[in-house]
Amino acid sequence: MTVDEAATTIAISGWGVISPIGIGAAAFTAAVRAGRTGRRDLEGPAASLPCTEACTIPEFEAARFLGTKGTRVLDRTMALAVSATGLALRDGGIEVTPERAPYIGLVLGTSNGSAKSTFEYTRETLIGKKPYLVSPELFPNTVMNGAAGQCAIWHKLRALNTTISGGRLAGVLTLRYATRMLRFGYAEMVVAGGVEEFSAEMAWASHLAAQANGEAMPLLGEGCAMFLLERGDRAQAAGRRVLAEVLSCEMGVYGSIDGHAAALQTAGLAGCVRRALDRAAVSAKEVWVVSRRQSGLRELDSLEDQGLRLALDGHTPERQVRVGCLLGECFSASGAMQLSALLAVLAGEPEARGRVGLMTSVAHGGGVGCVVVRGV
Repeated sequence: MTVDEAATTIAISGWGVISPIGIGAAAFTAAVRAGRTGRRDLEGPAASLPCTEACTIPEFEAARFLGTKGTRVLDRTMALAVSATGLALRDGGIEVTPERAPYIGLVLGTSNGSAKSTFEYTRETLIGKKPYLVSPELFPNTVMNGAAGQCAIWHKLRALNTTISGGRLAGVLTLRYATRMLRFGYAEMVVAGGVEEFSAEMAWASHLAAQANGEAMPLLGEGCAMFLLERGDRAQAAGRRVLAEVLSCEMGVYGSIDGHAAALQTAGLAGCVRRALDRAAVSAKEVWVVSRRQSGLRELDSLEDQGLRLALDGHTPERQVRVGCLLGECFSASGAMQLSALLAVLAGEPEARGRVGLMTSVAHGGGVGCVVVRGV
């Protein structure tokens, strides 16, 4: 990172969230502050699922946000992402005009797009009559960057359009990429975040993955959170409200084949947090709120606990939010939900002004990451 890059403040000037505990920034903030969970019983086709509870959003309908025209071809991942992007732009007071469109980009964190759409398309190719006639409308939804493309089409965003397949680290990777694009001048604004849908296909995939790792299946969730990012000086010059500043984003991969992978990943997370705090020019004792994943996966939760304890050197932040306990395992949307939880605290409480927030992410395979933000 160059000196000029480090000196450029990245502001969050708007956000939109669609979650099991609330749709929209106000509803989400109220739910986080009340500690409300999105856990609910699954009904109807739940008998064919490997779980009886999940953090779902049955009240979400794309037509409520986008109208009825054109929404028929959108799968749930696309609908969530397009709707949350619109909420973020509206929250930031941004009207995308033809003159402004070439300077607004989008970065979306995901895993492989919509699992449901991919499985449905694959099934049609196997059971359809020869020569395997499949509706061409099904194919665009199977492409990993389909949701990001739909966001750009619906909202007429013409700057960079990027999909980052980061799984559980998607939130950190997306923010890191978006802030760099802003600092290097590839866009004046970037809408960035992460999305995950709940479906039978995703539930079974999670069930099998948990079995392979010798763990109980976590409580699953879904949702999307998107953030309007821009350089702080531009936001100030335009007189826009700034909710928080992104001070630093760090990540790394720490694995081993000699049986010590867990210890290396724990130390790696601690080192990652220390680097992020150093880059942000704040001390561990200044961390006021931590947004933790706590997904219910025993190994990853333990790594996160131990890594944070090492990094903060005995300091206990005044506030902690365990996002997995409220929203379930949202996979590629988890990091975005964690940042949303930080904003719910930092932008929702008067005493949080100027306070430092930290979010952490861990993944199977040695991946770790963190983000440091400051309330304004």
